[in-house]
Amino acid sequence: MHHSIARHSALGFLAALLISTTGSASPSQLASTQASTTQVTAGLSSTCTKVKRIIAEKADVPPSSVTDSADLINDLGMDELDLIELAMHFEDEFEIEIPDEHVELIHTVSDACKYVEGAVGS
Repeated sequence: MHHSIARHSALGFLAALLISTTGSASPSQLASTQASTTQVTAGLSSTCTKVKRIIAEKADVPPSSVTDSADLINDLGMDELDLIELAMHFEDEFEIEIPDEHVELIHTVSDACKYVEGAVGS
């Protein structure tokens, strides 16, 4: 749901930008804008899907337990060492760097998704 809202908001912004800079927008231009926006948001959601799969494996819990609001320690039973190993796995899987002080900021599954998505996108 969240990605759908983000996609529609981005699409609306890009369409408005296209119209404001060109004075109009053809249906093919709008379709091209929608296709580009869909590709970007699909990449983000697939990153989060991978993050959730990794968390489920590392926490040894069913994937259904790995909800956006699940706390890695309190809800999924991970400890500090598990979080460090999780960060290392993210680094390997996504070819990113996660400084130790940033690991302490990741408390929920949503935090992990947002962090990795931000790191992959930068």
